[in-house]
Amino acid sequence: MASQMIVVSFQGDSADDAALAGLRADLAASRLGGVMLLKTNIKNLMAVGQINTAFRAASPDLPPLITLDQEGGAVE
Repeated sequence: MASQMIVVSFQGDSADDAALAGLRADLAASRLGGVMLLKTNIKNLMAVGQINTAFRAASPDLPPLITLDQEGGAVE
């Protein structure tokens, strides 16, 4: 599926953030292949775990690719 090649960043640092609801819906509908966590998404270890769990639960049959931008530079 071509959508499996699409990985996006997002706003928010909690599994309860509204932006994550839309991403979970896109993952469940196979419109996205994964997400990229940026520095702004990292509140603490527990929150990151909850975010990752929410993304994986959205698409259990085809787990999303969850990436992390380690550099801290601009993503283009």
